[in-house]
Amino acid sequence: MSECKLVKLVLHFSVAAYRGHQEVVKQLLTTDGVDPFTKNFKGETPLSLAAGNGHEDMVRLLLKVEGSDPDTKDFLGETPLCWAAGNGHETVVKLLLVTGVDPESKDSDGRTPFVVSGRKFTRPVILVPLIFTLSNILHLDSSQLQWQSRSEPLL
Repeated sequence: MSECKLVKLVLHFSVAAYRGHQEVVKQLLTTDGVDPFTKNFKGETPLSLAAGNGHEDMVRLLLKVEGSDPDTKDFLGETPLCWAAGNGHETVVKLLLVTGVDPESKDSDGRTPFVVSGRKFTRPVILVPLIFTLSNILHLDSSQLQWQSRSEPLL
């Protein structure tokens, strides 16, 4: 495969992740030479792009790719969690937190993802990792964990 064609495929991969086109990403993942961790000119990975746009299923798919690093930083030090939190994508934030990303990672300005989020969340998602850990210690099923103000399951 020519280098020009490979560059186009990598670009298509990033755009597909950004837009949440799972079938395109699945097909490109099986293409020789396509690196799902290639960074764009800003240092963003397809995972960062998907997280920043709230594509939960795409994030889930990319996290399953062998070698995936959910704590990878772009050129400004922002992680996929930072992008998801900054854009208010609560379900993606919870997904990333449950996979064990570092919620205290700091960007080049020293801000954590939750500072970047600007308090966009209606519920305290920062407590999710703590509650998840406590549920494991107490041997609770996630359906037993509920928000105090609502009757819906936490995870």
